[in-house]
Amino acid sequence: MRRHTLGHRDIAHFLRDGRGGTLTLTAIVFPVLIGFAGLALDGANWYAQRRATQNMVDAAAIAAAYAKLDGQALDQITAVARAEAERNGFDATAGDSISVAEATGGPVGASLPLVTVRITHNTPLYVAQILMSRASVNISARAVSGVRNLGPQCIISLDETAARAIEFTGSTTADIGCGVAANSDSAEALYIGGSAILQANPAQAFGDIAIEGNGELISQLPPLPFSPRVPDPFAGLPAPPRSAPCDATITNGTDLSSLLPGLAATGLADGFITLCGDVQLAGTLALPPATYVIKGDLDVKANANVTGSGVTFILTNDDPADTGRLTNFGSNATVSLTAPTSGTWQGLLFYQDPLAPCAVNQPNKFTGGPTMSLDGVIYAPACAVEFRGNTANSNGCLQIVSRTVSFSGNSTVKNEPTACQQFGLNSAGSGQQQVVLLE
Repeated sequence: MRRHTLGHRDIAHFLRDGRGGTLTLTAIVFPVLIGFAGLALDGANWYAQRRATQNMVDAAAIAAAYAKLDGQALDQITAVARAEAERNGFDATAGDSISVAEATGGPVGASLPLVTVRITHNTPLYVAQILMSRASVNISARAVSGVRNLGPQCIISLDETAARAIEFTGSTTADIGCGVAANSDSAEALYIGGSAILQANPAQAFGDIAIEGNGELISQLPPLPFSPRVPDPFAGLPAPPRSAPCDATITNGTDLSSLLPGLAATGLADGFITLCGDVQLAGTLALPPATYVIKGDLDVKANANVTGSGVTFILTNDDPADTGRLTNFGSNATVSLTAPTSGTWQGLLFYQDPLAPCAVNQPNKFTGGPTMSLDGVIYAPACAVEFRGNTANSNGCLQIVSRTVSFSGNSTVKNEPTACQQFGLNSAGSGQQQVVLLE
C-alpha cells in the first residue's frame, strides 16, 4: 500500500484553498455578532427604561407637590405619589421601590421646593445576564417638585373666551415691570405680533400664547401658557355710586376750569363730585383731589394740558346700560394724573361700571398720541381698553384690568415697579402658585 507523505507543497495548497474557510469564519464570528447585537438590545432597553423611570418619578413628584399644597400628611402624600407612579409603570411586585420626603433647602424666592421623590425600577436583562450572571438591574431616578410664585400682574384681561384677549402689535414697546395675564382659553389668548416687544415677568395665559412675525417676549421666566386664571383683584370693590345726585350738568360749552374749584369746596357732601353729561377735559386744567363720578363719556381734547393728584374717575350712570366710556385722549395732549394712595378707591384712576354693556366696537380709547403720565389702575371689567397711535406712558405705574387689552401702533408703556408700591398695587395675582419640577 502506497502511503502519501504531506509535503510543503500540499500545505501551501491547503492554505490557499478557500473551500470551507467561510464556514469556519462564520462559525467563529457569528456568535460574537449575536452577542454584540444582544448587548445593543440590552443597552437600548436600559436607556428606554431609564427614560421611563425618570418620567415615572417626575409624575409622582408633581402629584406629591399638589398633595402637600392641599395640606395632606406625609403618609397621604406618599400614597398619592405611589398611585401616580403606578399609573406610569411602577410595579412593587417586580421589585420596584419608592420613597417620598419633604424637601429642604434648594431654591428660594420665586421658587420653593416641597417634595423629593426617589424611585428604583427593576429592569430585566436579556443577553447581558449571561455575562453578568444576574437577571436584572436596578435603575434609580430622583425628582424634586415645588411651587413657583406667580405675579404680581400689572395687565389682566378677564374675558374667558376672546381671541387675543391681550394683544401687542405694530411697533409697540411695553416694559410692564411685572406680569401680564390673559384669562381667555383661546389658542391666542396672549398675542405678540408685528415688531412689538413685550417685557413682562411672568407672561401667562389660561389658554395659549402666540408670538408671530418679529414679535418678541422678554421674561425671566419662560412663557406660561395653560396657567390658572387670575382672579379679578378689584372684584370686592363696592358698587359704583350710580344714584349719586348731579353736582353739575355738563354741556358742550361748560368751562370746567372755572367750575371745579367751587364744586371741590361745596359739592363733596356725599364724597363725590358728580358730573352729568359728556365731560371734555380741554385747555389747561388742574383737577383738585376728588372722586369724580361721570354720568357720560370722558374725552381729553387735543392740545389739552390736564393735571391732577389723588383723583379717581368713575364712569357709571343711574342705569348702568347708559354708562359712558373713555372716548379719546387727543393728539398733542399732555396728561398727568395720579390715583389716591388711600381710601376706598386707593390706586384706582379710571373705574368703569362692571355692568356697562360694552360692545366690541366701543372700547375705552387711549389714542391720538398724547404724552401721558398715568399712575394708577384702569379698571374696566366689562369693556375693552385700547392704546393706539403714538400713545406713551413712561416711568410711572400704569396697571390695566379689563375685559380685553390691546396695544398697537407706536404705543409705549414703561412701568417702574417702585412707583406701584405707594398705591398698594403690587399684589394682583401674587397669591398664585404653579407646581413645577425644580430638579
